[in-house]
Amino acid sequence: VLMNPLCSFFRRLKKRSVGNNPEITTITDLSTGKTDQTISKGKPVAIFGSKLKLGSSGSGIYFAPATDPTANGELSYDLDGSTWISVSKETIFRNKPAELNFFVPETLESEKSYCIIIKTNYLSNTQSRKDFVETVSSPITVM
Repeated sequence: VLMNPLCSFFRRLKKRSVGNNPEITTITDLSTGKTDQTISKGKPVAIFGSKLKLGSSGSGIYFAPATDPTANGELSYDLDGSTWISVSKETIFRNKPAELNFFVPETLESEKSYCIIIKTNYLSNTQSRKDFVETVSSPITVM
């Protein structure tokens, strides 16, 4: 399971109603077929899980630069989103509840670790949530 106990933000998310939050189970670099926590800049990626489908405006896929581990080993990142890199809506080519496919932004730094954040308000074909929910991946490395 790729939900990251190392990313401190996830612990806060877990306290919310986890049963209704999106969940990431696997991240696959579609250009290499690898699921080893490395992805290729500018290449397609598939994220598998549940409740992943992006909803209305404000939903999105983001890359948050992971910082060096703290004294207790936890990775952290900017919680307010000011350094997050957004995946352009035009590069998302599959948006399903159990799978998101998109191209990794070219603007990401190579050899750097990021947590992928999925933010959505999608509930069903006929309903949206009032509030957005998020999930955070384990750190991945961009090559």
